[in-house]
Amino acid sequence: MKIFFTFSIMKKQHTIKLPLLILVIGLLQSFVSMGQQNFGPWKESTCYKGLEYCTRIDGYNQYAKKDKWIIKFRNKYEKEIHFNYVLKDTVADKKFVGRKHLKYGKEEEGWMLITPGIKMDISFEKVCLGDDDGKYASCDK
Repeated sequence: MKIFFTFSIMKKQHTIKLPLLILVIGLLQSFVSMGQQNFGPWKESTCYKGLEYCTRIDGYNQYAKKDKWIIKFRNKYEKEIHFNYVLKDTVADKKFVGRKHLKYGKEEEGWMLITPGIKMDISFEKVCLGDDDGKYASCDK
């Protein structure tokens, strides 16, 4: 038994087979879910009021036997910000340090593999507002 659906676009009749319709709907749902990255809420850093971040787990790395954490940064200062971010896996006693340069209002991502079932620790250091000239900003909270 073959099932067909008929629909109209601009007053012209179109017929589509059910398997093709299911495929098209599935692809559309995939694209929508890719755009919804399921990040947690934005959090302000403990020391810098204009530096925000949010996180999500991006799957499990079978080889490393760890979760891949993605962290997204956002700059709310009205100038460029430069900073080191430190992601720490407290169980494995390992850390990853990366450096980001963000213009005002921009967002960027970083990542790290973390032991499953633990909370990732994040901290910021060597923060420069404006030029990345080695003159580090003090906490402004």
